[in-house]
Amino acid sequence: MANADVILEYLKKNPQKAFCDDCLSDRLHIQPRQQVNQICNRLSEQGYIVREDAQCASCSSYKKANSFGPVTEKSLERKTGQSDVRLRGPSTSTMTWKEFEDFARRRMSEFFQVQLSERQLPGFPKRFDMVSSDERTVGDAKFLTLVRGERLPPAKFMEIASHVWLLERASASRRFLVFGNQRRVPEWWLEKYGMLVQNVEFYFLDETGKVEKLK
Repeated sequence: MANADVILEYLKKNPQKAFCDDCLSDRLHIQPRQQVNQICNRLSEQGYIVREDAQCASCSSYKKANSFGPVTEKSLERKTGQSDVRLRGPSTSTMTWKEFEDFARRRMSEFFQVQLSERQLPGFPKRFDMVSSDERTVGDAKFLTLVRGERLPPAKFMEIASHVWLLERASASRRFLVFGNQRRVPEWWLEKYGMLVQNVEFYFLDETGKVEKLK
């Protein structure tokens, strides 16, 4: 496991706690200490962790420290004013895109309390992943990641935009996209283009079956 993954996994297992570079270096046996500094700076820039002045949970010193979890949410709210947007680390999904599509269809059927199936709407050039029998609920499942786990994915952003465009033209009372795999993809898209979306709901579905509305 790469040192960046070791640090991220450790912070995930210690939510609501912040650790300075020195303590992470000692606890995780990553040397030299400067390597921890460089890794944490990069993880912070990528949005995976929060790096700010805080009291270290290990040595109690007040210095630059690194955290993940509810602390991340509070910091993001300060920076963006969006308390409902939460960052997550790299994908740990064990599903394929097809498995997620089937899983999403079952789970969203339960969530909306209506049976959804893959169907093509009259006048549309594509089959939607989830359509109710009365065609009042229409949605698609997306299973996306960042480029190499860290960079904005332009092609995938265009793909999301095209699905939003199609869904907004469907004569349904509920139109939605449900995302799996790496949560940061739909969050980042919404940060950039969310103000342009009129009638499409965004959801994130994790592997435990938890559904959370992003927009």
